[in-house]
Amino acid sequence: YLTDDLPLEHGVDAHALARVLVGDIYAQDEHRHVCDVCDEHGQWRAVHMSDVVSGAMLKNIVDRAKTRAVKASIETGAAAALSVDMLAMAAQEEFRESVDAILDADPVQWSRIAGFESGSVTRIRPAGDARTA
Repeated sequence: YLTDDLPLEHGVDAHALARVLVGDIYAQDEHRHVCDVCDEHGQWRAVHMSDVVSGAMLKNIVDRAKTRAVKASIETGAAAALSVDMLAMAAQEEFRESVDAILDADPVQWSRIAGFESGSVTRIRPAGDARTA
């Protein structure tokens, strides 16, 4: 979804942008901690963005960044290029939407769709919420 054919920030190529994006999405820290899930044995585990990322999510992130560049170009009247910051903002927007969707989902159905062991997730709680639900 990121190619050198796109208008890119000066000094940055598509490969470099992709590396930055992958590093952000696959970070195993609190800024990409989506939620915690509980299995049928009562064991909680953290779910990060990397656990639920899909090709569609990656496409959405790049499309959001492209839209941001187009809007910036319209607002300024000058050509705007995709930048690391635009991708970071787009990744954060996609992250927030993913968190909202997961927290609103039925745990058993979500675990099947997300590829977790069939029906193994019985509860979902927001990241950082240590209380059991």
